[in-house]
Amino acid sequence: MSVASIVRRVWKHRIPIGAICIVLACAAVCYWRMPVSGTTADGTTTVVLLHAGTGAFSYESDNVLLTFLRRNLPWLVGRYLPDWISLKRCPPRNLAGRHKLQFLFSDHEDLGTGPARGRGLRPRMEFIDSTGYVFRPPADSRSHRMHGYLYLGYDAWPRHDPVVHCRLVNNINGEVVLKFNMKNPDYQPDSPVWSPGPLPATARDDELAVTLRGITIDDLGQATPELTIEPLLPSDRPWKTTAWFEDATGNSGPGLCPMESAWRLRVDAQQGTATPHGFEFFVAPPLELRKRAESVLGRSTKTPRPPESSQGAGNSKVGVRTDQSAS
Repeated sequence: MSVASIVRRVWKHRIPIGAICIVLACAAVCYWRMPVSGTTADGTTTVVLLHAGTGAFSYESDNVLLTFLRRNLPWLVGRYLPDWISLKRCPPRNLAGRHKLQFLFSDHEDLGTGPARGRGLRPRMEFIDSTGYVFRPPADSRSHRMHGYLYLGYDAWPRHDPVVHCRLVNNINGEVVLKFNMKNPDYQPDSPVWSPGPLPATARDDELAVTLRGITIDDLGQATPELTIEPLLPSDRPWKTTAWFEDATGNSGPGLCPMESAWRLRVDAQQGTATPHGFEFFVAPPLELRKRAESVLGRSTKTPRPPESSQGAGNSKVGVRTDQSAS
């Protein structure tokens, strides 16, 4: 068969071949855009991932057709359309000044067979790092549910891994509803290494002495500092303190990884509306938390990176640094 005859046959059947190519292209696009979704074991709740990232984003639930129908149908008919939602988020930052990780899910329940909306699924995100340790940070204060949608924001996740392994867990029964991986939007491969100091440790300025006696850990691995505040000058006004942990990769909050060489505890103490006094402590992650992680993994996790000198770590020789912000 000559080349000319092949060309003539293809040209003769160009319309069916073109239609087949279009169908295959549409199928490929649909498969590529297939959403990440999961359903609870009882089949009552379906969750679909709509957005994951650190930057600003906006989301509109209506497509072109729903927008047209919502504007032109009478109210008695239009009220049966799906709930409409418009969400805009600026890139929020955590207490360490780094971007938060944001998720938006659609959260639809079968109200005919399942419990009332919001009761069948109490979600939390977990992140598994390269050591096998599971981050279980609390969601930030802006996380909420709204008309079948779920927004979650987090201050801590494995920033030193190029890929973030995520899973959505039902807090009611511990069921993993959804698993997915994503490229790390705030990858920190070369973070500094901090040197921890001994406990108890005391930091002071002209008005106040703050002592860190230790760190307590709850069942979810959330850390709470044990602090003692001692005023050095007589005053009738009470001191209010705010404390949070940070790691060298830019995470903040109570749910940090115990495989780091040190955490930094920041303490702000304030009287009324006066300028707060700032204090810093560099401490080793609690040994109890590391042992707990190793027992869950069934093996010894990787050894934390050896601390650098005090100059390289940017802290004092005893692992405590104070910053007096008030005169």
